[in-house]
Amino acid sequence: QGQPQQPYPTAPSQGQPQQPYPTAPSQGQPQQPYPTAPSQGQPQPQPHAPSAQHKTMLGVAMPGIAPNREPAPQPIAPPYPVPDAPPPPAAYGSEPSPKRKQRAAQTSPMYRRLAFVLALLGVSVIVVVGLFALLWPTKPPISSQALVNEEGKDVLRLTCVKCPDGTVMTVEAVTATVTATVADVALPRPLAVGDNRFQVKIDRPGSGRDESVELSMPVAFRVRPDLTGLTGSPPTFHVEVEAMPETSILVDGVAVQADAGGKARYPVDVSEACSGPNAEVATIDRKLSYTIQPKGSAPSSGTVAVKVGVTSLTLQAPRPHMVVDTESFLVAGRAPRGAVVEIEGSRFDVGGDGSFSRRMQIKRVGETTVRVRAVVAEHAPRTISFTVKRVENLEEEGKAFEARAGLDARAVMEDAQAHRGKEVVLRGEVVEARSQGFVRVILLDASGTCSAPPCLARLVYAGPESLAKGNPIRVFGRVAGAQAAGGKSVPEVDVDFLLKGR
Repeated sequence: QGQPQQPYPTAPSQGQPQQPYPTAPSQGQPQQPYPTAPSQGQPQPQPHAPSAQHKTMLGVAMPGIAPNREPAPQPIAPPYPVPDAPPPPAAYGSEPSPKRKQRAAQTSPMYRRLAFVLALLGVSVIVVVGLFALLWPTKPPISSQALVNEEGKDVLRLTCVKCPDGTVMTVEAVTATVTATVADVALPRPLAVGDNRFQVKIDRPGSGRDESVELSMPVAFRVRPDLTGLTGSPPTFHVEVEAMPETSILVDGVAVQADAGGKARYPVDVSEACSGPNAEVATIDRKLSYTIQPKGSAPSSGTVAVKVGVTSLTLQAPRPHMVVDTESFLVAGRAPRGAVVEIEGSRFDVGGDGSFSRRMQIKRVGETTVRVRAVVAEHAPRTISFTVKRVENLEEEGKAFEARAGLDARAVMEDAQAHRGKEVVLRGEVVEARSQGFVRVILLDASGTCSAPPCLARLVYAGPESLAKGNPIRVFGRVAGAQAAGGKSVPEVDVDFLLKGR
């Protein structure tokens, strides 16, 4: 006690045990720096508190080297800095200093922070990819196209490259089977201008995957035929256009004005195809071009096709220009089985073989036009028009007819085709008369009207007169052409009326 404190404890002499750590300084003495690491080869200190008998008291001289006088105090040398050296362990039972805690925090491993950042980045990437897969619109397994079939009905053509033949597509309870990746579904209702949405059920054959797909079919405009006007007078079909307002419309090269709702109709008269007798079913086959240009968009061009059958209808009675002196006349003919016949407001079904007959009234003198129409489902109706003339006296009508005819019978006998449709008067005797349905076919010998007798003519008559072979008659009618009879070509005449006697 009283000696100056040494900066570090002196090395113990040989034979003395090495002290692990210096004891804590006395109260009032300055804190000693940490001891340096032990030299190589020296045993490591044990982490336990040293006993009192092994302590080395600072300031006590060893025997044989005691100084004769008190040495002068020496300056304390600063410790040699070791930047990378870990701090020595604290004394047993002591608390690390704040500076030590700070250094421990500063030297925590950086890989822990990096791992945390990478984990957070990975979670973010997974969330973004999941949202992208959920929200990004994927291409549906099928594509669609809107069409119009020959009957004018809308068809949704579905193409599925991953659907084998036999796959069943269902749209609004209507089914279609896939053939060569394509299925045409006839829609129960027409497509509207705008966005049309459909739920398509895909039923693959066998154990193939079934699924339901939502399709959107946007329609900027639509063009379609309307056949309801075929039953009107005159028979007409329309090209209907439905588009957005302020759309330019051309149909068959003609500008068509749309109404405020964007709808326009272009009429097409088909009277010629639906008029006159025909024993066969004819066909209306028309294609009309169109150009549609919505406001602010490029024009779109195409064709609309109309193909529909026209029902058959023939009349046997009356003839095209019948003259009577009675209040009634017979209308008879033939139409397809199942047809409905309309005659001036009277409507009735045909017989099982397609034949029909009705006696019609004509209450006034003069000419009356009569229209007969046959109607069959999914066909355009056919109409035959004829004129019936009622007169007071057929003898007087015969004189007037002969006066205006102006066609010599010899000219008709020589070349009937050249005078087709012209009025003619023939005189002769009945060679043969037979019934064919509701008409009678008469073979007349018009003697004196040709250079090589017999001068035969074929007459088609639907009047009330009964005739027998050898009856002399006068015939008033129109040249219908030529027919083969008796081994040669003879003129055929549609009889307006006839009178017995010469």
